[in-house]
Amino acid sequence: MKIYNNILPNNLNSKIIKILLDEPNWRFGKDDEKGVIPGVFDSAINHAGFSLISYDIINNINIDSTLNIYADIILNFVVQKHELNKFTVQRFCWNYYMPGMQGNYHTDHDGDNRLSILYSLNTTDGGLYLGDKFYPDCVGEGKVFNSYLKHKGVGPKKHKARFNLNTILIV
Repeated sequence: MKIYNNILPNNLNSKIIKILLDEPNWRFGKDDEKGVIPGVFDSAINHAGFSLISYDIINNINIDSTLNIYADIILNFVVQKHELNKFTVQRFCWNYYMPGMQGNYHTDHDGDNRLSILYSLNTTDGGLYLGDKFYPDCVGEGKVFNSYLKHKGVGPKKHKARFNLNTILIV
């Protein structure tokens, strides 16, 4: 895992969150092939938050939104710091977690030719488990790791919302 700080200034991160709040394409997050199971949402069961895929070359998704422009800007700053020159974007996926939400351990891709970037739009006490190590959210931080590593997102406990961008690159 490599961590890069201060990718975007706080005012731009806040602007992206405001755009996300108005997006109509949110869906229940799913971290594995089981997806969302109807009838399991009650006060005793967590779910994996919400996701919004704005770009995905495999599933032919390309939402005409300024979100993809911001995702591309974030990506370019991170890959420049990571000194990565050759890559193809596979997916931009925005995530929203409220308190009590958490994902399941999963991989973004099982092959060794993918990198995942998790970019935090706000600072919260939620974050990312990569294996058994916890990495809290820090606004403007990009975390780069191999997509085949097991990980899961965890919603905040005391904060109200966690927003991030998960990008998968083919390298």
